[in-house]
Amino acid sequence: MPDGSHWLRKARHDAFSGTQPKRERVPHYCLGEVEFIDAAKAMLGSAQFAGFLRGNALKYLWRYPYKGSPVSDLKKARTYIDWLIESVEEVLPCPDQNPKGSAST
Repeated sequence: MPDGSHWLRKARHDAFSGTQPKRERVPHYCLGEVEFIDAAKAMLGSAQFAGFLRGNALKYLWRYPYKGSPVSDLKKARTYIDWLIESVEEVLPCPDQNPKGSAST
């Protein structure tokens, strides 16, 4: 895995542990030893990667009421949101700071 991808491994472990089956090394998401999500992070800049993650989360949130397994789609959306949070935390200068112009919560 490329450097800095520790958060991906942690997010995968957190999102797919417990009663949910693990999704480590799913063959159709891998090319040799490289998993797609790691390749995408390495190829895209931070803003593009964040957009990719956000778009996938939105896709699963959009379609969950219309699919046969709504909970599965919601869990997939949560995984992409968790990865997005981790990605944003990596680029912020301080964990307590918000990007310029955003409201604090």
